[in-house]
Amino acid sequence: MGINMTNLKKSTSISPVLVNRIVELAEKHYGLRVASFFKLAYLTSLRIDELLDTKFTDISVVDNKFLVINHKVRSYNSKSCYLLSNEAISIVQKLKADFPSDIFLFQSKNSNNRINAEPSPLSRQYLSQAMKAINEITRNKITMSQFRYKYTIENNNLNKPSNS
Repeated sequence: MGINMTNLKKSTSISPVLVNRIVELAEKHYGLRVASFFKLAYLTSLRIDELLDTKFTDISVVDNKFLVINHKVRSYNSKSCYLLSNEAISIVQKLKADFPSDIFLFQSKNSNNRINAEPSPLSRQYLSQAMKAINEITRNKITMSQFRYKYTIENNNLNKPSNS
């Protein structure tokens, strides 16, 4: 099942100005992790689950200048690599600096507050609630999936995975 680009083009447009506003509101009301999630979803076109499942150990440096997210592709039992832009690299570096003990790129604070709890990423439900609240403030109807695909459509620059 592929992406229907025709229907996506008809959906709510997400301009860079709106993205910045969403990220600003997310950081103000939900913190750096949620704001960074939305920005990286926009910049990388990764699926929601791919971003949420990303651990800092999945990110590697290539030639001392590029960061790559390595993911196991569920349907092909192989790995895919996504080359990150300089802006995305900065976001990852900021998250690592601010949360050095985190395992997941977008680790839930709740897992830090429970004794003997395994670390876990933010939940899709929490991110959906954040997006819904931000939509009410900005008077938009943007879904997290649209957020991901609009970068692909508007910039025609999908970070295509390369199977390794």
